[in-house]
Amino acid sequence: MRVAYFSPLPPQRTGVADYSRELLPELNRLAEVDIWADGPVASQTLPASRIVNYTGSPDLRETLLGYDAAIYHMGNSSAHRNIYEMMLRVPGIVVMHDFVLHHFFASYYLEAKSSPESYIEEMAYNYGERGGELAREALRRRRQIWEDDPLRYPLNYRVLDAARGVIVHSDFARKLIVRSHPQLPVAKINLAVTVADPPPDPAVLRRRYGIPADRFVVGSLGFGSPAKRLEMVLEAIRAVGRDDIIYLVVGEMGERLRQQIRGSGLENVVRTTGYVDFEVFCDYCNLIDLGVDLRYPTMGESSASICRIMGAGKPCVVSNVGWFAEIPDGCAVKLPPAPEQSLARCLSDLIANESRRRSIGENARKYIRENHSPQQSAAAYIRFVQDVRTAERRSGIRRTIIDGLGKAMAEIGIEAGDEHLVAGVSEQIAVLLRHLN
Repeated sequence: MRVAYFSPLPPQRTGVADYSRELLPELNRLAEVDIWADGPVASQTLPASRIVNYTGSPDLRETLLGYDAAIYHMGNSSAHRNIYEMMLRVPGIVVMHDFVLHHFFASYYLEAKSSPESYIEEMAYNYGERGGELAREALRRRRQIWEDDPLRYPLNYRVLDAARGVIVHSDFARKLIVRSHPQLPVAKINLAVTVADPPPDPAVLRRRYGIPADRFVVGSLGFGSPAKRLEMVLEAIRAVGRDDIIYLVVGEMGERLRQQIRGSGLENVVRTTGYVDFEVFCDYCNLIDLGVDLRYPTMGESSASICRIMGAGKPCVVSNVGWFAEIPDGCAVKLPPAPEQSLARCLSDLIANESRRRSIGENARKYIRENHSPQQSAAAYIRFVQDVRTAERRSGIRRTIIDGLGKAMAEIGIEAGDEHLVAGVSEQIAVLLRHLN
C-alpha cells in the first residue's frame, strides 16, 4: 500500500508534529509512506521515507491520485493551512486532532486570507443564514464565537464533507461526527505514545534540570492555552499552602498567563520553561510527581502530554469531560468541570498519600502501555484505510450494476409499469449486492 502522509513535522512546534514522529516509524513498517511536507523537515527524527515538498510546485493532483490513500492531519493551529488546501484538492482520510475547528478557520480567513467575508461565508456554509448573522455579530463585537459554547459551532463541515474517512482519538469525538455525518466512515484510534522501558530515574533527571530532590513537583505540560485554566491551578497551589512544592509549567504560554504568575505571589514556587524539544519534554514527564490538566471547555481534543505523563507512571488530575472522561477509573483523578473548591483538597490529599499516587501511576502506565502503543495505532490506521477503500469499491460496483441494468432495461423497453419484470430484476440485483457485503 502506498500512502501520502500530510502532517506538521519536526521541527514545527506543535504536538501533532511529535505525534507523527512517534507514529511514522511504525506506519512505515506496514506501508510505503511518502511524507508530503510544506517546509523544512528534521529528517533525522523520521523514518527513511521519501519526502515530497509540495509548496511552490506545479499541480500535484495527478501524483496524489496515484496513491492508495492520502492521510491529512487537521488541528486548530496555523500549521495545518497548507494541509487543508491540499485535502480539498484531493480528498482522503482526515485525522481530526480537534473536533472543533473554529479556531483554525477563523485564523485562516481573518488572518491568513484577510477576508472577513470568507469567514462569514464559512459560518453560513455550516449553519445557514443564522450562521452568517452570528459571524457578522461576532466580528462587530470582536468576541470569538467558540469562547462561550465551542461544541455548538465546531465549524468542521467543510472538512467532514470532503473527507473519505475520518480518524479521531476518542469515542466522544466519534459520536459527534456520526451524529452530523452518519454515512461517513469514522474510526477511533488511540493516540500513539511510546512508553520508556525501563523508565528513566527521576532523581537523575532532577539533577540534570536543577530541581531539588526534596521538592514535590506538580506539572502542567504542553501549550498553555486558556482552556487549560492554569490560573485555577495557581490558586489551588496557593491554597494548599506548602513551601515544599514546585509548580512546573512546561511549554509556551501567553503574556496574560505570565502576568498572572508574576502577580500570584508564587514566584518561588512556579517554574516555567517555555518551549522545550521533544526529548526534554519527555524528561519532564518522568521527573514530576503529579500532572494537572483541567482543560475546559473541550474542543473534542485528546492530550498526548497526559498520555506521556501516564505512560511515565505518574498520577494525573484532569477534568471529567470529553476524551479525559474516557480515561479508565483508577488511572487518573477526574474532577468536575468547575473544581474550584475541590482542586486544592484533591492536591493536598494526593501530596500526602504516596501509596495512592503510586497505585494510580502504576495503573496509568499499564493502561497506556497496553492501549496506546505506536504499533497498535499504525496497524489500526492501515486497517481503516483498507476498510474505506473496500467500501468505496463496493459502492462503485453497486452504482455500476444499478446504472448498467437501468440503461439495459430502458433499451429493451422495460418500464416501471412492467411490474413482474421489474420485480424479478430487482430481486436479482438484491442478490448481487448482498454478495458484495
